[in-house]
Amino acid sequence: MAVKLRKRKFPVQEVPLIPWELAEEAYIVYASKYGTSQSLERLAQRGGFGAGEMDMLYPKWRPSLQLIERLQGELENLKVDFKRVSAAGAVPCTPKSNRSDRCARWNL
Repeated sequence: MAVKLRKRKFPVQEVPLIPWELAEEAYIVYASKYGTSQSLERLAQRGGFGAGEMDMLYPKWRPSLQLIERLQGELENLKVDFKRVSAAGAVPCTPKSNRSDRCARWNL
């Protein structure tokens, strides 16, 4: 199942902003330990979690962030490739279009 990330970011002290969805994962553990007197929204307004808190609450956040950033970079590269190939009048190959003169071979 594909997950579309919202553009909203969450502050983590000592590091750049992270996707809100990663903070939601940490908040699930935070809320179970400390209650919900502070919403995730309120925590963001107050500066977010510290990097150490994120490590404790959602240990997979760093590799998840690296994966998200890598995939976003790959997506941007694919968009550039698609524009280039489309501008040349070619179309991506599919099993049914392999014989087409306009079928572009993608080197992925």
